[in-house]
Amino acid sequence: PAGAGATHLQGASHLESARHLNGCDERRPAQTIDDVAKKAAVSTATVSRALRGLPNVAEATRSHVLKVAKELNYVMQMQSTRGLNGSKVIAIIRPLVDQWFYSKISTLVELELRAAGYHVVHHTVDSQDEQSELIIELLSQKLADAFITVSFPIGLNALEYIDMHQAPVVTLETKSGNLPRVYIDNTEAAELAVRYLINLGHSRIGFIYGSTKITRFEYISSSRYKGYKRALHAAGISEDHDLEVLGNDVYRGGARALKQLMTIKNPPTAIFAMTDEMAIGALKMLRDMNLEVPKHISVIGFDDNDVSEYLGLSTIKQPLTRYGELAAEMIVSKFNKPNIQIIDKKLTYELVIRASTGPKFQM
Repeated sequence: PAGAGATHLQGASHLESARHLNGCDERRPAQTIDDVAKKAAVSTATVSRALRGLPNVAEATRSHVLKVAKELNYVMQMQSTRGLNGSKVIAIIRPLVDQWFYSKISTLVELELRAAGYHVVHHTVDSQDEQSELIIELLSQKLADAFITVSFPIGLNALEYIDMHQAPVVTLETKSGNLPRVYIDNTEAAELAVRYLINLGHSRIGFIYGSTKITRFEYISSSRYKGYKRALHAAGISEDHDLEVLGNDVYRGGARALKQLMTIKNPPTAIFAMTDEMAIGALKMLRDMNLEVPKHISVIGFDDNDVSEYLGLSTIKQPLTRYGELAAEMIVSKFNKPNIQIIDKKLTYELVIRASTGPKFQM
């Protein structure tokens, strides 16, 4: 399974419960820790702690996870920091969110690492604190040799643990201490997208964003919001907070946000959505409202989702394959030469113009 177990457990009784409740049906496909996490609506880190009887899990949550593990006949395997062939284990940690970018980039990184002979496990977390706890837990129990983290910065306590264990770590998108990262400049990229809309004659530009509070989307959303504002200010356009609506990074969130934007007194003539998923949700709502794109309103997204090309969605294309290649190369370099100094790698992005954007509609 993708999850990690421990060789020495505080809560073995919990594991026995998960193993033997109802017995295992050998004819059914083996369930993974991701299956349990998805059905229980918690992170894989929480499932791992709950099944191993570790602290920092509410009893109600622990009981719920045990119940789901029973229903799925999930058996948590014990593993050390060695893969089946003795290879080192790389833990990829990403936010607990069903978003194309995170699943796609994690898969690409895994493919590169497996090609280099490493064993890969995936973990999902719901906050920066949970990520830090997971890193400390995996290192202290020798369940991972190295880490690649996506989006969340690593907390100071985990950074100290990483330094103490001399574990190779690469971060994607956000900066954590002196650890090397692979990233694009989200502020510059967002500014490019909005500047493109302004050059088409738009001045009422709606922004659909993910939460900028201390949540899984804070770090990316705030950077892209900064780029949105910077483009407006550079063009002498006053910021209007009525044009900034929370979309919560999902298709339905994008649709709800678009509907809200079109009900204000002076609605936008163009939309910049923080992700392609939200942009696609907005396109669906515009179709339901019988508004033509781009005749009546333009829409641009961010990421270049696999389906965006087929929907004709203009967007900012991220170099995801290069993310995977560089992250794997940096980890391998640290294993081969532990004392090597690896610098951050800033990648280029691309404005992709398709059928969803056009000049401002003239009445």
